[in-house]
Amino acid sequence: MAFEFCRKYDRKLETRRLCELLRSHLTNLAKYANQPHAINLSSTDSLHAFLDVHFVQLNAVSELEQWQEAFRSVEDIHGLLNLNRKPVKASWMINYYDKLTKLTEVSGQWVFHAAAWNRYQSVKSKEINTTKTASITVLSALAVPIVDMSQGRDGVDDTTSKNRLNVWCKLLNLTQAPTRCSLIKEAVTKIMY
Repeated sequence: MAFEFCRKYDRKLETRRLCELLRSHLTNLAKYANQPHAINLSSTDSLHAFLDVHFVQLNAVSELEQWQEAFRSVEDIHGLLNLNRKPVKASWMINYYDKLTKLTEVSGQWVFHAAAWNRYQSVKSKEINTTKTASITVLSALAVPIVDMSQGRDGVDDTTSKNRLNVWCKLLNLTQAPTRCSLIKEAVTKIMY
């Protein structure tokens, strides 16, 4: 209800404070996990309740275009998803990758934007096979600029670039950074079948 209020009345400062509060709760859960009455995140019900709240948070900050908070929310959700041992709802993963497509677009990470569309299309096609998402996936792969990834981007040093690449790879569950060529091949393969 708090996020709905913030969204309805365009309360960005309160939204950020609410996000910080939820993030501190997660930190405290990890810090005091050994206490006798601690919340057990290995319990499916507890974990799903936390994921529900964080997806509402992600939707609210995305709608308010608070992209830094959206990125932090995605990181929190990714951490919670890694705690889960059972498959999660397909609707959660569709929402997760949908928001990642928006985040990568806003941040100008075009290769990861195409990778996010690829993941989104993979999860979405399990629900409904849509040609629209398949077309967007191919177009996003074709739209990746042809550049040499060994050069630092925007004058950023190599360690910072590598750290950014690692974070995006982690959020997209990739073992290595995708390339334009590999994304195009994967997108075309999915369309052919």
